[in-house]
Amino acid sequence: MGGEDWRMWIAALLEEGLLAPGARTLAYTYIGPEVTWPIYRDGTIGRAKQDLEQTARALDAHYPQSSAGTPGYR
Repeated sequence: MGGEDWRMWIAALLEEGLLAPGARTLAYTYIGPEVTWPIYRDGTIGRAKQDLEQTARALDAHYPQSSAGTPGYR
């Protein structure tokens, strides 16, 4: 699942009121040993990772933690 899918899932869940107060979302990513970086960081998979990381920053900015308990998303 890429960043766009993640963003759409969160928006849909919020729109339907299906996220509990304090809910968090996160993405796991594989870093791996340095020998794999040309594939996992610099290649096509790396572009997907960059999109996912950018989406994480965008979700954090769009859904910040509030005093009302609205979760921040990471």
